[in-house]
Amino acid sequence: MPNKINILPDFIVNQIAAGEVVQRSESAVKELVENSLDAGATEIAVIIKDAGKQLIHIIDNGSGMSRDDLALSIKRHSTSKIYTLEDLEAIRTFGFRGEALASICSVALVEIRTKQAQEKIGWKLISEPLKEPIIEPTITDNGMQVFIKNLFYNVPARRKFLRSNLTEFRYISDIVMKFAISHYDKRFTFYDYDQLVFDLHPSDLQQRVIDLLGAEIQNRLIPVNYDNEYIKITGFIGTKEVARQTRSNQYLFLNGRSIINRSINFAIYSCFESILDKNKHPLYVLMLEIDPKKVDVNIHPQKNEVKFDDDRFVFNSIFESIIKTLKSYHQIPELVYLDKLSQFPIKKEYTKSPFSNKQELLVNKITGEIIDNVPRISPQHSTHRESQYRQSFDNNANLQHKDISAFDLLFKKPTLAIENEDIEDSQLISTDSKIKILGQFADRYILATNENGLLIIDQSSAHERIIYESYQNRQNSKNAMQNLLFPLDLSFRPDFIHTLQKIKNELLDFGFDFEIKPENKVTIKSIPTDIPTGREIEIFKELITELSNIEINEQIENTILLSYAKTLSIKAGTPLTIEEMGNLLNNLFNTSNPFLSPSNKRIMKILKKNELDAFFAKNEI
Repeated sequence: MPNKINILPDFIVNQIAAGEVVQRSESAVKELVENSLDAGATEIAVIIKDAGKQLIHIIDNGSGMSRDDLALSIKRHSTSKIYTLEDLEAIRTFGFRGEALASICSVALVEIRTKQAQEKIGWKLISEPLKEPIIEPTITDNGMQVFIKNLFYNVPARRKFLRSNLTEFRYISDIVMKFAISHYDKRFTFYDYDQLVFDLHPSDLQQRVIDLLGAEIQNRLIPVNYDNEYIKITGFIGTKEVARQTRSNQYLFLNGRSIINRSINFAIYSCFESILDKNKHPLYVLMLEIDPKKVDVNIHPQKNEVKFDDDRFVFNSIFESIIKTLKSYHQIPELVYLDKLSQFPIKKEYTKSPFSNKQELLVNKITGEIIDNVPRISPQHSTHRESQYRQSFDNNANLQHKDISAFDLLFKKPTLAIENEDIEDSQLISTDSKIKILGQFADRYILATNENGLLIIDQSSAHERIIYESYQNRQNSKNAMQNLLFPLDLSFRPDFIHTLQKIKNELLDFGFDFEIKPENKVTIKSIPTDIPTGREIEIFKELITELSNIEINEQIENTILLSYAKTLSIKAGTPLTIEEMGNLLNNLFNTSNPFLSPSNKRIMKILKKNELDAFFAKNEI
C-alpha cells in the first residue's frame, strides 16, 4: 500500500514560500534591495517595466559574489547572514531566511550578474523554473545586477490578482522611498521604463525627507531627539499645516528597517489629537534604535511587523518623546494654574460680536472652553447673510415662520434604493412632503423634519452625491474649464508626479490643464469652473493625493470623478446657513439616489415618529 504522506519537491516548496515572501512586484524589489544593502552597497538603482511584471532590474555596487556563492544563492535556506541560534536572536541584517532568491526563481525568469572587486572577471547565472541554472563567466561591473523577467508567468492565477499598473507602481515607489529615507547616506536611483522618477544623492535625513515629500514641508519639520536606557528616537514630525487626509506621509523605522506597529501609531496619534481634526493625519518620519536582542523581527514572512519584549515601555517612550517635542516647539498648550480655582469653574467674559460691541460668553476656567450661547457664523458669509441668520434665529428657533416653498417640489424623482432600509425610508418621503429645516448639529449633520419623523443628513456625503451626479450628467463632453489669469505653481512628491503623468489626459478632459516641470514642479493653467476662488491649489493637491493612494483601474474616469466629488464636497466641521442647507437638500433630493453616496456610504437616517413615541412611552429605563 503506497504511503499517503510524501515529501514535497523543492520546486513546490519554493512556490509555496514565494506565496508568502513574493506577493507582488513590490515584494521582489524589497527583497533584492535588502540584499544590496546587506552587501554594503552605497549606490542602488531600481528599474522597472510594466509595474515590475515585465522587468525588475536592480543594480548595486556592493561586495558581489564568487562563482560558488552565486550557485548557492538561489538555493532554499542559503544565507550568509546567520550561522548560529545566537545570530538569529540578534539580527542586524535585513535579509536572513535565505528564501528570497529561491522563491523568486520559482515564479520568474532570473538573471544575475556579479563581480567582486578583487576578481578580474564576473559571473552570470540564468535561472528558469524546473530547469538547472546556467552559470558562465561574463564582463560586468563590480557589485551585482539582478534581472527578474515575466514575474508569475508560470503562476497565472497569482498574476491575475495583481492590481492595475498604477497601483502596483505605487507599491513599488513606496518601498523604494522607504529605503531611500532610512538610508539617506546612500544614493538611490529609480526609473519607470526610461523615465527617471528620482535620483537622490547622499544627504542628511532632513534634506532626504524634503527631496521626497516636497519642498512645502521644508520649514514645517520639527526634529525629534529622545533617548533612554531602552530606546533611542530620532527623526521629524510635521506641524499641523502639513497634516493630510491620507496616511501617505508617515514613515516608521526600527534599526533601519521599515515597520508597521499599531501601538506606536496609536501613541503618535494620541499626541496630535488636541491639535488636528479627526480627518487629518500627521506627518512623521521616526527612526527607532533598540538592541536587536530585545526585538523579534521574525514574526512575519515579509519582516514588516515586529514584536518588542516590552511593548508598554516602547509606547510610553514614543508618547513622551512626541509630547515633549510638540511642547518645546509650542505646538500644544501647557496648562498653568496661577490661582486657586473656585468650586464652580464657569465665569463670564465679554467680547465683541458681529452684531454688537459687547457679547457675553461663558468660559470654563479649567479647560478654557468657551460655552457658545449664540449661533456660530461662518467667516466667509457676508454681513447681509449674518444679519439674515441672526434675525431668523432670534425670531423663532424652529423657523416655523419660514416654510421654504421650494421643498414642495422635492422628491419627485423615484429613488434607486438598493437596500431594504433605503426602500423603507423612501416610503416615508412623499412628493407632497413638506420639509422643515431645524438647523445643523456638530457642523456636520443637517436636521430636518417631515410628518413622518426626524431626518438626519450627513452634509458631506450629500454634497458628494450632488457633485458626482452633476459631473456624471456631462460625461459625454469635456467639463467646463476656466483659464487662470495667473498660473499657479506647486510641488509634489516624485511618486505623485508619476501619477500625474499617467493620468494627464484624463485630468485634462476633467478640466485640469497643467504642465509638469523639472524638480517635481507643476504649473496649473486651467481648472474646472466650479472650484472656488482661492482653493485651487488646495483642491488640486487633495485630489492628486487621493488618487495616489487608491486603486486606479481601467475605469479611470469614474475613479477621478469619485475622488473629485469627495475632495470638493463640504467637509464635516463646516457651518452652513439655513439657505445653504435648503439648497443642499433641494439638490440632493433631485439626484437619482439621495440615500447613498457614490462611495456607498449612507447619506441620511430617518427617525420615525412611531419609534420616538414608543421610546418615550416606556416607563422603564
